[in-house]
Amino acid sequence: MKLSISAVALAALLFAIGVAPASAGILYDNGGSFTGTLDAWGINFGNATADSFVLSHDATITGANFVVWAYPGDTLTSVDWAIVSDPLGSTTYASGTGAAITQTLLFTPNPDGRDIDTETFSIPDLTLPADTYWLLLQNAVVDNGDHIYWDRSDGPSQAWNRLYGGYVANYPTCGDVPCTASETFQIVGVPEPASFGLLAMGLLAMATLRRRRINQ
Repeated sequence: MKLSISAVALAALLFAIGVAPASAGILYDNGGSFTGTLDAWGINFGNATADSFVLSHDATITGANFVVWAYPGDTLTSVDWAIVSDPLGSTTYASGTGAAITQTLLFTPNPDGRDIDTETFSIPDLTLPADTYWLLLQNAVVDNGDHIYWDRSDGPSQAWNRLYGGYVANYPTCGDVPCTASETFQIVGVPEPASFGLLAMGLLAMATLRRRRINQ
C-alpha cells in the first residue's frame, strides 16, 4: 500500500512539473572570454551583424541581452532585430524594433576609451523547435547620433557582418590561435512545457520499474 500511495504521489508531482509554467532563463549564452576588450562590430549606419545560436530544446524566446561599445555617456534608444534562419534572412521567424531597451553600464573606459554596456530588450513570445538560428541586429539609434558597436567575445557562435562582406568566423586570429569572431549576447526564454512533460514521463517510468523490481 505504501508503494502504491508513493507512486500516486510521485505521479501527481511529476504531472504538476509537466504542466507548470517555467520561468524565463538563459536559453543560449555566447559570452566568450574577451568582453569589452577585444573588438566590436558595427550595428548602425548601414552596418548589420548577425550571430548564430542553438536551441537544444523546443523553447519560447522572450528577449535578448547583448553587450555594446558606446562613446562615454551615449544611450542606445532602439535597434532593429530579427530571428532568422541564416544571416541573409532567407526565413525570418520574427523581427521588430527594440524600442524599450534597458541599458546597464558594465565598466568604463575599456582600452578603446568606450563604455561597455549591456542592452536588454524583449521579444514577443516566439516559439521555435530545437535548431540553429541567427540573431540579426542593425539600424541601431543612439541618443546623440554616434556609432555603436556589438562587443566581440569569440564565443562558440558563428558571425556575419554586412560591411565586412560576409562570415567573419576565424578572422582575425587571437594571437597564434584561430578564434571565432562572434559577439557577446544571450537569448532569453522558457523551455516548452512538452520538454518538462517528457521529463516527467521518464521519471515516472523509472519509478514504476523500480516498484516492479521491489514487488518481485
